[in-house]
Amino acid sequence: MTAGQLTLERSEPASAAAFEVEVIRDEAGFDALREEWGRVTGLLELESPMLSWEWARLWWDYFRGRNELHILVFRQSGRAVGIAQLQERRLGLGRASFRTVKPIGWEDGGNQGLTEHLELLFPAAHRAALLSELGRRLGDGGPGTLWLPGIGVDEKLPSPLERQVIHSQVPVPFHHRQLPDDWSAFIQSLGKSMRDNAKYYPRLLERRGFQAEFEVAATPAEVRAALPVLIELHRTRAQAEHVSSVRHWDHFYEPRRREFMLEIAPRLAAEGKLKVGLLRIGGEAVAAQIWFEQRRTLWLYYSGFLPEWSKYSVALVATLEVLKQGLARGFDRVEFCRGGGQLKERWDTEARVQRNLVCASSPRLGRTFLKAKRETDALRSVLRWSGR
Repeated sequence: MTAGQLTLERSEPASAAAFEVEVIRDEAGFDALREEWGRVTGLLELESPMLSWEWARLWWDYFRGRNELHILVFRQSGRAVGIAQLQERRLGLGRASFRTVKPIGWEDGGNQGLTEHLELLFPAAHRAALLSELGRRLGDGGPGTLWLPGIGVDEKLPSPLERQVIHSQVPVPFHHRQLPDDWSAFIQSLGKSMRDNAKYYPRLLERRGFQAEFEVAATPAEVRAALPVLIELHRTRAQAEHVSSVRHWDHFYEPRRREFMLEIAPRLAAEGKLKVGLLRIGGEAVAAQIWFEQRRTLWLYYSGFLPEWSKYSVALVATLEVLKQGLARGFDRVEFCRGGGQLKERWDTEARVQRNLVCASSPRLGRTFLKAKRETDALRSVLRWSGR
């Protein structure tokens, strides 16, 4: 197949429904998919900007590496009902080659990176049939593995796909909660300790004579100006020692990640889907929070603060302001993104637990490949550290 070509096939019925499957392998096809992508994500039970065409398309420009596009569009009667936004890389040569397929948003090195919310675009009405068809197609193009993201721990996979699973990553909680109609009701819904903290720390700043102001960057220009401040506070918090018993990671540790966020954030802000909040005291930004907004849901993303202000819990004060303003504007749900722990559980949340799976067209070969890859990655890590 030459560049620019698309493959359109008729699948055999894997369940009650048959799909026409289009394979998109180049950027022109990716660009043309924008409208259909938006319609499909609109059918998902939980939609976020991290699943949007805008996010995926720009992510591909920054993080594609040596991977190639392998987007599958599933249609019925000419209408897209599901999209598997995949990328692939072929390792080895000829008959000895092995194909590894993973979702767009999954960085090389085996991590989700900045795409905290990552799942295939399979709406509930067709999800089981789409997963079944995906499993049936796994062996197309020779032996290979597929990284399957965002599978609920209680989700029952179609039997053919279930038999192809060779590895399950550690399950990860995604904390969330409903928001009541007003701020007073929200505070009362919290546990006693958190309820007390939500009242205590804003008052503590006032008692110490500090005038705190929460500044919201909403326009593309405002977001573009506020993001470097947030990134620096995020980095400063991650590098600080003895500030918290919770380890904070620097998610913007490499230039590509910073550059990606500096480009995608103003685009999402132009659509009203992203904001950055800066908590200022005496004009100085002491804490920051970035968040997404979609379908009356707030998605709390990354944050940061100056360690010398930690005794005033300025990061908590900033988050309280995000939630307070969100409630005032009619938002009724908050998502805390990937990961668990007391910093999220304290908000009296519920958690859906998901896992990322690795499937293989040939489980035996897949396990051999996965073992070899782990050993190679471990050796590279040792060599990298020994060279420092």
